[in-house]
Amino acid sequence: MFESAAKVFITMLSLLNYAGAPETIVENNICKLSQVAEGIVVNAQSKEEILDLIAVGYIESKFGYRGNRLVSPRGACGVFQQIPRYAYPEDFPLPTCDSLQFPAEASFRASQALRSLKEMYEEDRFCHYNGGNVCSSLAHSYQRAVLRVRSRARRLLRLLENPSRTEQSLHRFEDAQNWCEILERPIE
Repeated sequence: MFESAAKVFITMLSLLNYAGAPETIVENNICKLSQVAEGIVVNAQSKEEILDLIAVGYIESKFGYRGNRLVSPRGACGVFQQIPRYAYPEDFPLPTCDSLQFPAEASFRASQALRSLKEMYEEDRFCHYNGGNVCSSLAHSYQRAVLRVRSRARRLLRLLENPSRTEQSLHRFEDAQNWCEILERPIE
């Protein structure tokens, strides 16, 4: 799992770097980013779902790299900006906005939503993720943006198939994991 999570983590960092995210803010929230990467890998059932989650997480919140509590004016919450009353899977208790702030819960719910939407709408799943039952022109623009990021993420993951790059990404991810463990220890 770590190698896959490491690749997702480095892909996320690369996308943020490409977007011009300030390195100091990213570094200050490295724990959250590594948790998002782990959540994506744990909840995705295929490489295609990993790409879907990376793209949606990036478009919705840039993976929450700023570290703030993520709530939109419309009440969408967490890294994947889900509205709790519409969260998937439908046979689970509804999450709260607070629970969607946790990357594990948010990635679980987003993976379930995208999987269900893919079954219903196939290629328009991103449009419906954004627009609900209606694919407006704004939701179609959102879908095009997600597909562009998804394509970029696919290329980045392919680059990481090179063994030396994979080793570098694994070390960076392990460093982040170690740093998170240090931060979570009680002060003696």
